[in-house]
Amino acid sequence: MIRGLCIAILLGLFMSLMAYPKIIEVQDNSESHYLYKSCLVSYKLKKRTIGRIRILQLPMSIYVLYDFFVFPKFRNKGYGTKIITFALKYIKKTTCRARILIQPGPFDMINGKLTAIQTGEERAKRLQLLLKLYQRVGFKTAPKAISGCMFVFYKLAGIDEDSNYLMIYGAGDHDKHE
Repeated sequence: MIRGLCIAILLGLFMSLMAYPKIIEVQDNSESHYLYKSCLVSYKLKKRTIGRIRILQLPMSIYVLYDFFVFPKFRNKGYGTKIITFALKYIKKTTCRARILIQPGPFDMINGKLTAIQTGEERAKRLQLLLKLYQRVGFKTAPKAISGCMFVFYKLAGIDEDSNYLMIYGAGDHDKHE
């Protein structure tokens, strides 16, 4: 009986630790431009930011997810999936006809600043991991026409992104024409 009670207490303690409130914080209009507006979504565990993603809202209900980052200590534990899933739900609450794109770009945090990994084997490896994650949550490679349009938009808006790996959420057959 005492053993059962100890197990129940330990199990309860473990479950309460696992259920520690995870806070998703959305900072609207953290960035503004005449062509778009954006917000930053941060995922916090015990008041510590463990990951983030930006949501860029363009005219005509087009959204781009970018600057996705999870701190190394918290990678491969499902937090990245939770952050992206939250961002998708957040967008879907805003509009039912959204076109959602995601811009893969492996990053590291250097001196407290999010910095893109530009070249090398590490970039290629991390990019492939990101592409697999995005595919698991429902993204597919964007048609070349859309990537080309985003390339032009990025240049006009002064955004330093590579549109070659752009992905689109829930693309149907009508989106596959190039």
